[in-house]
Amino acid sequence: MAGSSRRPRLVLRGPFAALVLALVKRRLNWSMFWDVMLQTGHISTGILFLIMASKFYAQMLALSGLPAEVMGFVVGAELGFTGVIIGYMVVLLILGMILDPISILLITLPMILPVIVALDGDLVWFGIVTIIAVEAGLLTPPLGLTVFVVQGMMGDEKVTVNDVFKGTFPFVVVMVLVLALLIAAPQLSLVFV
Repeated sequence: MAGSSRRPRLVLRGPFAALVLALVKRRLNWSMFWDVMLQTGHISTGILFLIMASKFYAQMLALSGLPAEVMGFVVGAELGFTGVIIGYMVVLLILGMILDPISILLITLPMILPVIVALDGDLVWFGIVTIIAVEAGLLTPPLGLTVFVVQGMMGDEKVTVNDVFKGTFPFVVVMVLVLALLIAAPQLSLVFV
């Protein structure tokens, strides 16, 4: 109980410290402060709409019975927990090539989460492998969004998107190896929990 009451204070310390530093260094005037508040409002509103839409989507899926159908397919196919996870990781890697991470999570999690719970999967471990798989997908061609962001941020016109894809390939290999390791030995991801 004491730990949960301290969390909100910890969350507020970072932004408050940044505000104090900006005021002390005189890098923030009222006009800039107003612009920051407007940008924060726009971003927060967008995030809240995404959360609201994902709730509607999850409820629509629950009412349609699709998660039960997916569970029935998994039980009928006798894939087992490892087979389900490997199939899910392949789907995430493929979707990561063409979609942004929030869309991937909003589409897949409402369908697969009931299956993982029914198969007694650890949700912390499941969250970790899901994020790693999505991020690995975001670094792979043809539409690895992270690669396009990195190329745009570099500001060097000599560096092409293909160069960035080549540079990120070793990281994709390492992420896939880490995924395989975490699937084979889930307790590795739960060491600090």
